[in-house]
Amino acid sequence: MLHEILSGDASVPTLVTWGNAAVLGAAGLVNFTAPAPVRRAYARWDISAPSYVVVGILQILAAGLLLIPELRIWGIVLASLITFGTVVLLLDRGRYVVALPVVLFMVALAAAAFSLPSWRAPIHYMAALPTVTHAVS
Repeated sequence: MLHEILSGDASVPTLVTWGNAAVLGAAGLVNFTAPAPVRRAYARWDISAPSYVVVGILQILAAGLLLIPELRIWGIVLASLITFGTVVLLLDRGRYVVALPVVLFMVALAAAAFSLPSWRAPIHYMAALPTVTHAVS
């Protein structure tokens, strides 16, 4: 992951995926910590505190999954579900202009699908297991 950025070998879809993970992680942190302006905004929309804290945890989880190539598909699925719910909530509240960047984020999630490893790709970070020998007596 990080070695791709440092060596300059990262593809555009991979960079988009890392950008998605950064945005999701930041949004998840904001939802999880819930500073006063966020709590007030959610209170105006009658959204309970446990629901946005749980969404924050799920956003942080999705961001983490996006960073692991072999688990990236699960991050895309989880982030897509969260983002779809956000778009529905914003459109239901008449926040059409605010919903546009969220829709663009969904498009970027689709672009992240191009950075998925092929099913034949080896798991490159698996620890080598020690060889066990049994003595025959």
